[in-house]
Amino acid sequence: MLLDFIKKVSKETLEQLLKALVADGVLTASEMKCVLEKNHTRVNKASCLVDIVFERGVEDCQKVIHHVHSIDPALYTDLKTAQQALFKRLRSKLKEDGKTKDDGREEEAEEEKEEEGGAP
Repeated sequence: MLLDFIKKVSKETLEQLLKALVADGVLTASEMKCVLEKNHTRVNKASCLVDIVFERGVEDCQKVIHHVHSIDPALYTDLKTAQQALFKRLRSKLKEDGKTKDDGREEEAEEEKEEEGGAP
């Protein structure tokens, strides 16, 4: 999801997001200035922002998500869809490898049914 954000966020959304994060107290004005001036490309600016916020913890990351949702709903939806697709692929892969808890429970239930049916 972070890589998708870095690739897909527009310059305008990024600038609005930075301003919102300063207003919200997540970033200082000097941090915003640093992100904008020390990074020459949109991708580098987005990557720098992600690095800063990620180090600060879950609460600040949640604030970024909230602001992305209100500033650029289409980007938010796109990122959410990409995340859901990734989780779906991971669940499928785990299921194929026989590593999900659900598979173990299903197998145990099938074994119990067989034992009950085979008993006199």
